[in-house]
Amino acid sequence: MLLPTPDELPYEPVPATLVKTYRTGLWFEGVAQGPDHSLVLAGISRVDHTTGDTRGIRGELIRRAADGGERTLFSPPPGTAAGVTAVAPDGGLFMAATGSAAGRGLWRVEPDGDGHLLAATPDGSWPNGVSFGPSGPGGPVYLADSALGVIWSIDPATGALDRAFTGDVLRARPGALAPGANGIQVFGDQMYVTNSDAARLVRFDVDDRGALQNPTVVLSGVPADDFAFAEDGTVYLTTHVFDTVVRADPDGRRAVIAAGPEHVAGATDCTLARGDDGNPVLYVVTDNGGLVTGDTSAAGALVALHV
Repeated sequence: MLLPTPDELPYEPVPATLVKTYRTGLWFEGVAQGPDHSLVLAGISRVDHTTGDTRGIRGELIRRAADGGERTLFSPPPGTAAGVTAVAPDGGLFMAATGSAAGRGLWRVEPDGDGHLLAATPDGSWPNGVSFGPSGPGGPVYLADSALGVIWSIDPATGALDRAFTGDVLRARPGALAPGANGIQVFGDQMYVTNSDAARLVRFDVDDRGALQNPTVVLSGVPADDFAFAEDGTVYLTTHVFDTVVRADPDGRRAVIAAGPEHVAGATDCTLARGDDGNPVLYVVTDNGGLVTGDTSAAGALVALHV
């Protein structure tokens, strides 16, 4: 199996707080901001990468309130993983799901926790990152497909599925371990997508129909899973199997800001928020190295990086 080779970057750690280590066997795939300073964590348990059998997978979305209180918001059917989410202002959300064919695609979960499969993706697809576009929650929902090199565009009202972009710039190499298209985020009026295997961040223009065009590689040498933008264009990237969080400044300078000592083993996703003191906090979720080690008892974590 092939893995990308990350660039060697300076290590400039930021203060880190281990907010919580979760139960044995619960790994995290995604984290997003909800209303009222809440967080939505997408968790997966009973994962067995040694056999590839998805029937035992259990997914769950956990809503974590600003005071630390938590509840399970939604669980998809057995055999379906809970993936990355995009959260609307009313607390409703869209969730990527893999695993069983019956649950694979984009789910809509209402604020009260009622959920349904909004759009099923075809055989061979690997739904991964999710983002609203420049027009916000009222417009298309974009879904990155890690296997097919596709960005899907989905009508949030009808579930109609369309191809916003297809191309080699989003595909992994044959035999690669890391995914192709993975994280997807909107910044300004453009869309950004990581290709984990190519260790690239790709920028797209969005036309009047919502299609993506003019792919441009804006960052390379960082095999990122998902990422988050600061208002000034600084981007924070989680590298999953490489156990780091990387900061890329608007001027192109890059540095590792968190690694093992900052509790980010298996960092899969991040979201930027404001702490109680008004300063920025980057919340990171992890699988605690479970994917690399195959340790099904690994316990994922929520970490706050004070950036």
